[in-house]
Amino acid sequence: MRAVVIVVRRILERDLLREECRISPFHRRMDFVRSPPPTAGAHPMIDKIACDSLSRIISDNNFTVQQATQIFRGECTSDTRPNKAIDVERLRLVLAGYPHHDLLVKIAESVIEVKWINGPTPSRSPPKNHGSFRRYLPAITKALRIGQDSSQYMIINADILVRWKNVICSPLGAVDKKDVDPSDEVMLSTMPFKSVPKLRFKSVTAITRRIEYLVKAGYTGRIRMLKGDVKTAFRHLRTAACQTFRMAAFVPELGDLVIDM
Repeated sequence: MRAVVIVVRRILERDLLREECRISPFHRRMDFVRSPPPTAGAHPMIDKIACDSLSRIISDNNFTVQQATQIFRGECTSDTRPNKAIDVERLRLVLAGYPHHDLLVKIAESVIEVKWINGPTPSRSPPKNHGSFRRYLPAITKALRIGQDSSQYMIINADILVRWKNVICSPLGAVDKKDVDPSDEVMLSTMPFKSVPKLRFKSVTAITRRIEYLVKAGYTGRIRMLKGDVKTAFRHLRTAACQTFRMAAFVPELGDLVIDM
C-alpha cells in the first residue's frame, strides 16, 4: 500500500510541476518574476522581487483586484481552474458515485461561489492588527513567505491600496500551534474581535458515552465521528477572483498588502 501511495504522490507532483511550467512562461511574458526559495536554515523574508514586479504590473496596466488575481493564478478562458494542482479529470474518476460529485468538480473547474449577505462596505482605512501579530512578526513573516511561494497569498506593495479603494482588510493575529515555539512558527488568523474567543471541546469521554448510548438505544445506522485537518482541507480551495478583494490584510511593518487566494 505504501508503494502505491509513493507512486501516486510522484505522479501528482509531476503533473503539478507540468502545470507550473505552463504558468511560468505566461508570468514571464508579464514580467512577473520570483526569487529562489530561501536557503535551508535562513529565516524566510517576504519575496520582494515578486512583490515589486507584481505591483509594477498592476500599476502599469491599471489592473483591478479581480484581474490581478486571475493573472496571478493563471486563469484564462481555456483553463478556468483557480488551483492548477487539482486535476478535474482525475476528480471525475476518483469521485464517481459520490453524492456531491458534480459540486466538487464545479469547484475545481471554477471556484466556490459565495453569496454575501451584505454588499461591499464603504472604503475605510485598514484596521490595526492584533497585538500577537507584532509580537511574533518573524514567525508571521515566515508563514507569509511560505504562503507567497505556494501562491496561497498574493503579496504586493501596500501603496496599491490607493488604487484599490474597494479592498476590505481584516485585522490579523497569530495563533499558537500545539507544542511549537510561537517565536518560530504560528498560524495566521483574522481577528475581527478584540480578544480570541474561548474554545470549548467535548472530551473523548463525552463522545464515547454518546456512541454507547446510541448503540444501547438500538440505533442501526452507521455512527460517524467527524475529524480531520481543516487547514489542509481548505488550503486547496480558492475564492472567486471577483471576491478576493474581501480577503485582504495590511502589514504596515513590512509595507505589504496580503490577499488570501
